[in-house]
Amino acid sequence: MAKENTYSRTKLALSGEAIETERLRLRPFKPSDDNAFWRMRSSEAVMQHIPLDVATNKDEQLQEYADEFAAGERYKFFYAVEWKTPPAERVHPTDTMIGWVLFRPTEEGDYVELGYWFLPEAWGKGVATEASLGIVHGQRAALGVPLKDVFAETFLENDASRKVLEKVGLELTHQGFRYERTTNVFHWKVGH
Repeated sequence: MAKENTYSRTKLALSGEAIETERLRLRPFKPSDDNAFWRMRSSEAVMQHIPLDVATNKDEQLQEYADEFAAGERYKFFYAVEWKTPPAERVHPTDTMIGWVLFRPTEEGDYVELGYWFLPEAWGKGVATEASLGIVHGQRAALGVPLKDVFAETFLENDASRKVLEKVGLELTHQGFRYERTTNVFHWKVGH
């Protein structure tokens, strides 16, 4: 573990450069991602493993997104995830974003957190694993973070995310308690 405040949210940012993996393009958020973000925030399937209520007011959610985006801090550690070659039949043909990944310092500044959300149409296709590897290896130099300081957290019942994190190179180190629920806490495997 790094010393507290090693990684400062106010002093650090991701590079702003797009990252391409075999099938995906990861890029900084943009204002036009608002509808895809709404689709995730209003999806019971997506939000079942996220410590936020399912959004029900689209206008309110879109305004919140626009305000937070304009403020410049909240989304500077988030990257939208898109297919490099979108499937011919897309659920929402005007939205290219199928999810997002984040790679941001914890509030205490002692670790950098890996996280993600994806729309159900992207589930079960290896997208979370590919995008997570892309953001970690594509952006850790921008933050100056060694792999040993990368961590992630899931709710106990989220087996799919546990499997993704293990494939990415993290291992379950202990259970924690966050968001009023017991969580699994993962850290990078030494030597991975």
